[in-house]
Amino acid sequence: MTQGPPSPAADHRMCEQRWFEDFAIGERFVLPSRTMIEALFAAFALASGDNHPIHYDVEFCRARGMPHMLAHGFQVLIQTAAGAGLFPQRFHPQSASDCVRLQLSRKDARPVRPPR
Repeated sequence: MTQGPPSPAADHRMCEQRWFEDFAIGERFVLPSRTMIEALFAAFALASGDNHPIHYDVEFCRARGMPHMLAHGFQVLIQTAAGAGLFPQRFHPQSASDCVRLQLSRKDARPVRPPR
């Protein structure tokens, strides 16, 4: 079986790419939603070394009046960082060396817990 030439990189783009100067100050990029399941809580606790039972022990939380485990603050932060969405893919490959300054802001409206 013979194979044709490899597909050009343009065939694999996830979204339209732009040059650095084509972005506007204040432009917003919405991230896809994620379900924070118990396995993600356990994986982050292991990776971060934060072994407080509020992050992995449901019975510990319930004994203290909480309905479920509570996500680590940094766990929520990395799931909402610019690299967690399509933002990095929006840059034209030849524009990648341009300096980019991002302002990340978030407001915790309520605790992040796994689904019941």
